[in-house]
Amino acid sequence: MSEEFEVAPPPTVGSNILGKICAAYKDIVFMMAAYDDRSGRPDLAEFASIAPRNLSSNSMTFYCIDAPVSNTIVLLMGKLEFDPIYVSAEVTSCTEGFWERKRRYLVGCDLIRRI
Repeated sequence: MSEEFEVAPPPTVGSNILGKICAAYKDIVFMMAAYDDRSGRPDLAEFASIAPRNLSSNSMTFYCIDAPVSNTIVLLMGKLEFDPIYVSAEVTSCTEGFWERKRRYLVGCDLIRRI
């Protein structure tokens, strides 16, 4: 049985919450990019910031500004100055809506493996 937990609530309105969990952990980033296992990890410039919502051992949901362009993505999680974690994932849902009064996409994905 996988244990699921809620990510800390976002900071106050007007702050840049994409790519950050909350103000206390502002140096931890969450990013995504399209993934093709034949070409390896994407360059850092190809990643876009995301705001995590839920994370479990085998799935994740997050908010992003643009919908993923591919059904297979790679997630980057951690501190960029150290060795961040890269995980391949398959997009299972993508819903357009509003969050903090801005148009966003809520994306659900199954985590496949660490790369």
